[in-house]
Amino acid sequence: MYQLVSAALLALLLSAQAWAHADFVPVNGGKVSARDGTNTGYPSIVKVPAWVPSNQRPSPNANYYTYYGRHSGAYIYMKWAETITGDWTAFHLGGTYNGHTRHGVLDPNSDATRDNYAHVAHPDVYVDDVNQRFILFFHGKAQPDATSSGGTFVPQKHGQFVATSPYGLNFNDPVYAGGEAGHGPRTVQIDNITREMIIAGNYMRVFRYRGDWYSVSRRALLDKAPNPADPLQPDPDPFANAWLRENTPTDLFTNDAWVGAPGGVSEGYNSPGCSFVASSEFAAHPNNPNPGVRISCNGSSGGERLNHVGANLLADHELLEVYFYVKEDPSDRFDDLYRIIYEISDPDFQNWHVKRDGNGQALFEVYLTDTAVDAAIAGSYPTYANPSSMGTSDIFIDDDDTQYLFFSFVAPFYGDDGEGQIAAVQIDPQCSNGIDDDNDGDVDYPDDTDCASAAGVAEFPLPGGSVVCGNGALEGAEQCDDGNTADGDCCSSMCTFETVGSSCGDGTVCNGLETCDGAGTCDAGTPLVCDDGAFCNGAETCDAIAGCQAGTAPTTDDGVGCTDDSCDEGADVVVNAMNHGNCDNADVCDGLEVCDVAFDCQAGGPLDCNDANGCTNDSCDSVLGCQYVDNADPCDDADACTTGEACGGGSCQAGGPTDCDDADECTADSCDQLLGCAHDPIPLCGASVPSASAGGRMLVGLLLMSAGIVFLFHRRRFDS
Repeated sequence: MYQLVSAALLALLLSAQAWAHADFVPVNGGKVSARDGTNTGYPSIVKVPAWVPSNQRPSPNANYYTYYGRHSGAYIYMKWAETITGDWTAFHLGGTYNGHTRHGVLDPNSDATRDNYAHVAHPDVYVDDVNQRFILFFHGKAQPDATSSGGTFVPQKHGQFVATSPYGLNFNDPVYAGGEAGHGPRTVQIDNITREMIIAGNYMRVFRYRGDWYSVSRRALLDKAPNPADPLQPDPDPFANAWLRENTPTDLFTNDAWVGAPGGVSEGYNSPGCSFVASSEFAAHPNNPNPGVRISCNGSSGGERLNHVGANLLADHELLEVYFYVKEDPSDRFDDLYRIIYEISDPDFQNWHVKRDGNGQALFEVYLTDTAVDAAIAGSYPTYANPSSMGTSDIFIDDDDTQYLFFSFVAPFYGDDGEGQIAAVQIDPQCSNGIDDDNDGDVDYPDDTDCASAAGVAEFPLPGGSVVCGNGALEGAEQCDDGNTADGDCCSSMCTFETVGSSCGDGTVCNGLETCDGAGTCDAGTPLVCDDGAFCNGAETCDAIAGCQAGTAPTTDDGVGCTDDSCDEGADVVVNAMNHGNCDNADVCDGLEVCDVAFDCQAGGPLDCNDANGCTNDSCDSVLGCQYVDNADPCDDADACTTGEACGGGSCQAGGPTDCDDADECTADSCDQLLGCAHDPIPLCGASVPSASAGGRMLVGLLLMSAGIVFLFHRRRFDS
């Protein structure tokens, strides 16, 4: 650690009218972390939040991002590192849009609607944990003058714009340059013309305080978002700044700093800080490195001015540290980094002012000198810093409360007006806040000699003392202290109540939108109702991030091919109905197949086509079923008295009579249907008949008659 204010060094620095009230260690030996042209500057450092997945980072080891730009630059740059000390690796989004490969994280040249931007510069990135997004506030000179379809003149805007990204890598327009849906630059519409929304003062540094959104920008201007629930809400006037401006000059400006006052140099009111540095009070301030000199803050009209700023909120003590450098002063007399402290206790930011100590002295100092940094650097230009003039700055406080100052600077023969390259130092401690932080009766260095001692009780972190936001104890002016310094839980990172209606989500959308009651309590939301009341589309579930998710429909397939599977919405059951038709093989000859819920289709028995009729040929057609075709086969009509029967018309047709004549005149031939032909002997046939008397002949005649009767009887039987 470098002790800048040892006795010998203090005398040297005082003689040169340049001193620093901070011990510091050059980060990574003072190596340059970014240099992309002679006008590189505007660092903005963030710790990558845990909610950014590893596959949405430039590398799974990317834990820190440095955003930066170039004065009149073409895009917003970004580098990443595993640790805050580096080394830092350049990131470019890539992908070709508008015939241009995207560089950095925001590249207007890749956007056909923005490729006529004059420049973009000065990123300030705020990690919005509540809405899980990165907000990029950036300076730019947008599209040229135009006239809308309604005849409205739309001038080119040289202002401060804003864009968002879900993971901090892509802030481009989602339609024209491959940005993320729902993110990209925020715009306003003037008839048929789309332009960027103007958010606040140029080169802003954003901070949250007491639930509201504020910024301090070039010339230490103060702005405030009118709607704390939506800081990106545009003004109804598309040409106006969305945020409100502090514009309340004090007597110091009116009676001293203003050109209308005796000795005044400032042409118009800018801020409490500008009013101070343009005043006779600053000219006579003991920490003014150029005694008697005022800084006009006149901007583009010329003259020295308090330029781009860094900011560090000391919420517990209602203070705001504003770090700045001075631009365009003759011979670079103000070539260091300076700090002024704002008193921000008043609820109305129009009444914020420069903090003064018990003697009425404004809290202003030379914070860090180029001479001191140059003396502490381990190596030489161009690898190492070796600044000859300090420039833009950003204060970054890591999770372990270690404080770092990233700054741009001019190196010998490289850079101009505070821009050129970026390096960093670790600050520890800071001892010029006008508070006796260690309660030893002495205030600030050099009176409080142990304040700047690395081994002693350090007045760090500012303001120190008994009030520590985030320790779980309600102290001092704290409205609340829930044991952390996170926003989004109704007790803000500054230990103040978050505004009524602000989100205090528990990390799951399933419980509904939880909101703060304005008194530190998170009111429960209305849980999401994901059940649509239907059975057949499954039970809906709720994902903590994505919300309601469709259910998985119940499985209706029972693995049995012959059942008709369905879901009965009315009865909330799965139905597997037997359908014998599903088993039909379209062949009636093998019988009727049936469905079995356990064994699937079962074969039927073969169709019996036997009609027991010998006069038909029996067969089976697979479609028509049994077929019977008449034949002419011989057949038997079971009547022994007929012969030569044959089939015809499907039945046995009678043949001719059986010939029972045995050619024997002494037999009586006859036929029995069952027994067939019968040949009964005729009595006395063939015997010699003597001459008979008349009586005898009569007897013979009677016998013959008898035989004839017998024959006729048999004949009748045969015929029947």
